[in-house]
Amino acid sequence: MDDDFMSDDEWGVLAKAAERAKRGLRAYLSADQSAKFIRRGYMAPTTRDPTQFVITGSGKLAVENWMRSKRR
Repeated sequence: MDDDFMSDDEWGVLAKAAERAKRGLRAYLSADQSAKFIRRGYMAPTTRDPTQFVITGSGKLAVENWMRSKRR
């Protein structure tokens, strides 16, 4: 199964989405990317508009850990 690991590009997209979310901006993701992040629990659809997504707490933590691992 190719869903086991995320590529650096996918981590970069998630990190960019988390940064945009901090500023209250919308994340621009493909349908495949958003579906993968939702399956992994890093994003979830909003209650008011299911076409919009929010970064979950585990998604924020995952991005922080990925960024920390890249600094070394």
